[in-house]
Amino acid sequence: MKRINLLRVFGVFSLLMLFSASFRANAQSVVVEAKLDSLEMLIGSQSRLTVEATFDTGSKVVFPQLKDTVVRNLEIVETFKPDTSWLNEGKRMTVSHSYMVSVYDSAFFYIPGFEVLVDDKAYTSKSLALKVYLMPIDSVDIRGIKDVMAPKFVLSDWLITGCGTLLIVILVVVAVYLYKRLKDNKPIIRKIHVEPKKLPHEEAEDIIEQIKERKLSHSEDAKLYYTRLTDALRVYFSGRFGFNAMEMTSAEIVEKLLESNDKEAIAKIKSLFTVSDLVKFAKYKPMLNENDANLLSAVEFINKTKIDVPENEREKPHDIIIEEPRSKKAKRILVGSIIAIIVVIAVVMFLVGRDINMMLF
Repeated sequence: MKRINLLRVFGVFSLLMLFSASFRANAQSVVVEAKLDSLEMLIGSQSRLTVEATFDTGSKVVFPQLKDTVVRNLEIVETFKPDTSWLNEGKRMTVSHSYMVSVYDSAFFYIPGFEVLVDDKAYTSKSLALKVYLMPIDSVDIRGIKDVMAPKFVLSDWLITGCGTLLIVILVVVAVYLYKRLKDNKPIIRKIHVEPKKLPHEEAEDIIEQIKERKLSHSEDAKLYYTRLTDALRVYFSGRFGFNAMEMTSAEIVEKLLESNDKEAIAKIKSLFTVSDLVKFAKYKPMLNENDANLLSAVEFINKTKIDVPENEREKPHDIIIEEPRSKKAKRILVGSIIAIIVVIAVVMFLVGRDINMMLF
């Protein structure tokens, strides 16, 4: 019995060792393959060459570096990105490197096996063979050379040429005009329309008329009303009495007026400016009748002191002709413009000529 048990134990142990060795052998197995989509092809056509390796995940792998050719005259047209797929729940993996190859010589090509390094150990694929044929010729249907055909007229082909030619004509006309201007050296003539300046009381009356049209005397904005009213008086004082009323205070204006005017007439103007200052700076709110009275005082003062000019003595609207000699700066601009146009003409002519040459020849 004891001997039988020992034999059983030895047998089980042997099976376990064989299974373990087999598992390690499978786990460490590396498969390298090379294949072509087609082993026969016509000259000038293309075929896909694939080199793939299957190995355990985590292994260090180095594929052969193919650049321009696989073997002599078998050219690489395109190199694809490597493709990876997983096996055995991620324990193993397959990596493929693919190339699009082509050949321009009819021959039989022998492609030796590709060497792939896996964990610094070399594994080689099987060799491949590729047969390349010439294009088949149908000897029965041989035809002579056809006559030369004239190309069809297409408007779009001549559009750029036509536009370029038109541009050249326009630029030549402009250049000739500028050259004549430069040679004539005529003065620059400008016409200025002159409107006669209004009399002081007319300017003031225009402002007062705007106040009436907008009914500012009855507006709640008293500050705006008195600002516009005193502006009308300041404009009138500046033109009529010759002092800069626009830059003076109310007190300074009244003092200046007292030097050459009736004190009784100026009293109402003084009162108007006093109310204006109270409205602007003390937020005083005058009554409507007070606003109307101040407006009337301003109109009366202007009418009493204005100096009118008869219509036949007034200056009429007229135009002034000014002749200015052409400056050196203007001449430089003309010369620079002419040179720039000549350069542009030369460039456009070159482009048009090249376009015509390409279409005709």
